[in-house]
Amino acid sequence: MADSLDDRLKPLRDAIDAIDGRLVELLNERARVASAVGRIKHEVARPCSVRSARPKCYARSRRRARVRSARPPCRTSFAR
Repeated sequence: MADSLDDRLKPLRDAIDAIDGRLVELLNERARVASAVGRIKHEVARPCSVRSARPKCYARSRRRARVRSARPPCRTSFAR
């Protein structure tokens, strides 16, 4: 007898949930590091964000997405 649709999808949904958990952990780690950068910049009276640096940062993110063979929807989100 064929597995039900839910039975077939459950391992995939579980995998997505696990990946989502890791993404949240990585985003939290990134936020902690970015906060440390902000504290150091504050100590030396530098602005936390420099508008002129954003295009360079976005371009670097797009290059990383291409190098890592990110699928098109992911690559597109870096173009904003």
